[in-house]
Amino acid sequence: MSDVTSVKPKKKAGKIILGIFIAILAVIAVLAVIVAVIASKNTKAMNRAVDDAMAVISERYNVTEEECGEYSEMTINGIMKFDVKKYDVEGIGNLSVMKMNAGAMQMISLILNPQEKNMPLVSADFMYILSNRKAYYELYDLVETKDEKYEAILDAFRNISGPYDSLEDTSSTPAWFDDLRNATMYKKGKTSDDEALSAMLCDGLEAVLDASSGLPELTEEQKKAKNVITKDYTDGLISNGGISTDMFKSSLGEDVTRDFFSKVLFGTGRMD
Repeated sequence: MSDVTSVKPKKKAGKIILGIFIAILAVIAVLAVIVAVIASKNTKAMNRAVDDAMAVISERYNVTEEECGEYSEMTINGIMKFDVKKYDVEGIGNLSVMKMNAGAMQMISLILNPQEKNMPLVSADFMYILSNRKAYYELYDLVETKDEKYEAILDAFRNISGPYDSLEDTSSTPAWFDDLRNATMYKKGKTSDDEALSAMLCDGLEAVLDASSGLPELTEEQKKAKNVITKDYTDGLISNGGISTDMFKSSLGEDVTRDFFSKVLFGTGRMD
């Protein structure tokens, strides 16, 4: 009798453990479904924002897609899947658009590098983290001359902020290139703010492109000089660091990251 009774508690313990394990699996499955549903909605919002932004640029300039080669699709750190496209914006320069999907997080990264006019570089990173949103919108002073016409572009960008004052402000991480960022908007929100954030992305592009529409084309010497300034900045990202740059370097290596920046992300190599 003593042998029989000693086995029963072990069986009960095994059933309890099995029940807990099944419950944990059920919770994980439910969470996975919830994340998948939210990710699907976020992806749609992200795609709409990209489409709207591209429409703003295409309404003003001829935009031609160019090959990205091996950089058209990348997986960073095993989970972050990047879909990369680059374009020639006639009369302006290089445009790159990255869409990233990591399941619980989606992100747009849009970089307009003006190579033919005296304009600031436009950088927009919009993140969709479950139901949370973060937007980092920046103009970079990668130019030789900051005259009145140039300052008017920065002012036009700053002046769009009014309609988005209701969005909560956030801040960027301090970095070595802070002095180059003289016109910025940093916002955060929720799913309900997707339409406003997409409009903010478009309004910023409209402001920059419209304010610079009358600028003359740079001379070949001026283009080369501007490209040197931009390359100094991109080389600085690799040598001094940056949040996304460090991520690419750790996964791709320094040489491949430099090649990616030159051929696709900033397109500085096209001016060599």
